Order: sequence, then C-alpha cells, then structure tokens
Amino acid sequence: MSPTRTIVRGYWLVDEKAVEGEDYDPEKVAAFHDGVMGEDWEICRRQWRGVTSPGFQPGPYSPLKEQNVDRYVRWYARQMKA
Repeated sequence: MSPTRTIVRGYWLVDEKAVEGEDYDPEKVAAFHDGVMGEDWEICRRQWRGVTSPGFQPGPYSPLKEQNVDRYVRWYARQMKA
C-alpha cells in the first residue's frame, strides 16, 4: 500500500482431488496458518522497528546466508527499470 503499510493475503491451496475432512482438516490448516503467520508477522514488526530506527545503516547482503534475497532484489530492480 505504501512504504509504511501493507496488506497480507493468505491462501490455502489443496490438491484439486483432496476431500475436506478426509485428506485434510480445515481446522488444522487454519491453526498451522495462524501459527506460522503469527511468527512471520512478529519478525516483520521487529525488522520494521530496526530499519526505521535512527541508528539504522543499510549494509550489503551476506554472501553466505542471503544469496536468494540479493538475487531477488536485483531481479526486481531490473523488472522495475524495464
């Protein structure tokens, strides 16, 4: 939405042949979603507090742990230029 606001939409996808209540339990899917997304949202909140703090200085991505992030950012920048 903006540099300071976002919307999160989640979708639960199951195999088209899956039968509700037999192959999957919607309550368990929802509980798993809530647990994982709750953790992710907390991580995002902490990151936001960090990058918006007065002491934040951006640095390079770690070549050992963030290769995929770096690759994605470079791809996205190329797409925006195109």
